Amino acid sequence: MPLTNENYVISKEMTIKEAMHRIETGLQKTVFLTEGGKLKGCLTDGDVRRHLLNGGSINDNVCQIVNFNPQYFYEDDVIDYHNYMIAHMISSLPIVDSQMHLVRIEFLSNRSTEHHQIEENVPVVMMAGGLGTRLKPYTEIIPKPLIPIGSKTITEHIFDKFEASGCNDFYMIVNYKKSLIEAYFKDMDHYINLKFIEEPFFMGTAGGIQLLKQRITSNFFIVNCDVLVDFDYYQIWKKHMSNHNILTIVSAKKVITIPYGTIASDENDIVSDLIEKPQLTYHINTGMYLCDSKIIEYIKDEEKIDMPDLIKRCISAGERVGQVVIGQQNWYDMGQPKELELMKKRLHIT
Repeated sequence: MPLTNENYVISKEMTIKEAMHRIETGLQKTVFLTEGGKLKGCLTDGDVRRHLLNGGSINDNVCQIVNFNPQYFYEDDVIDYHNYMIAHMISSLPIVDSQMHLVRIEFLSNRSTEHHQIEENVPVVMMAGGLGTRLKPYTEIIPKPLIPIGSKTITEHIFDKFEASGCNDFYMIVNYKKSLIEAYFKDMDHYINLKFIEEPFFMGTAGGIQLLKQRITSNFFIVNCDVLVDFDYYQIWKKHMSNHNILTIVSAKKVITIPYGTIASDENDIVSDLIEKPQLTYHINTGMYLCDSKIIEYIKDEEKIDMPDLIKRCISAGERVGQVVIGQQNWYDMGQPKELELMKKRLHIT
């Protein structure tokens, strides 16, 4: 259903003066150009000021200064709009349907202070048994789950995010330097419902889940020990439940810009178009999942298996596997030394 609030919508027939009136009336300093209800572009008060300072007239047509490549999301996307707008320094974000009709506009000022709590007890399983090879030489001394990010370990940052959503039961599947990990957390009084599951051998990124048979009989989160997802976990749980998935992958939208002009041609090398610095969009596996306990049945006893192979096994069996797509800025990765330092900066930790 198209957006009906005309304060934030302009048409291509308008003058800049008319658009300025809409910008001031809408109070958000941004309006959106639509044609037949479909989003075509955006215009900010800054665009108008620059045009006038460069000698332009308020009577010029608005299309002279409209940005025809606006940022937007589809209404089915699951994203923390507030964090996205902060990261991209914008105050409003258009939401469109599959046909690009402008459905609504999210505003930075509309952020709700209410924190959503998941409506059931959802255990959290952290896969913490790996060698942390990519983080050497750090992990030759300290296991990856204990690497500090500021005054807390990465594990504590992750667990604290889950606790904020009402998840209080934690399992850590450990192997490499497991004694150090267990000793660290046993000296703490905070995570009283933390249990350690020791792998008898390196079981891959998913094999250790089989050790939870008889322990977990409900939906549960799986998370790697080197990623932090800054998002409303209730929204992940809600989509997982409504879609009746056996597994929901939390993926991050990654936009890659090709730094060259590209050529589109047919099989006879007849050029049809030139595209300057095209963008490719991918959904990246963040290493966080929400699973039905039924997934444990797809892992054999004492089997070594990685998560991608387990997911493919479920798909081949006809099970429903879905995803929740979050913004790239909502995903913090600590997998390599360079990313570790970047993560500290993004969390404002020195």
